[in-house]
Amino acid sequence: MRKSYDLGVNLVSKVMNPNEPKLTFSLVKAEQEAAHSMYRGAIGIFKNPLSHRFLETSDQIKTFEILGFASLLMRMLDDATTVTPSSSNGV
Repeated sequence: MRKSYDLGVNLVSKVMNPNEPKLTFSLVKAEQEAAHSMYRGAIGIFKNPLSHRFLETSDQIKTFEILGFASLLMRMLDDATTVTPSSSNGV
């Protein structure tokens, strides 16, 4: 039997869905939606098969900007709140 795994934008949608988030960035629904969109976009641009095009870049500034953005996303994940079924508040 083959296991099903959520990866990429599907995982982001499952975890950060503004209607039933498992990971909350804000109690303001519009901000939760924005975080959801930002992470989906980041995964779509930087972590899909076409993202390998960045491996051949010689633009050091662009490389540092991408790393800085990835660092910000990781910091936001560190600061996010995990929603447990009993603590769900309809974000």
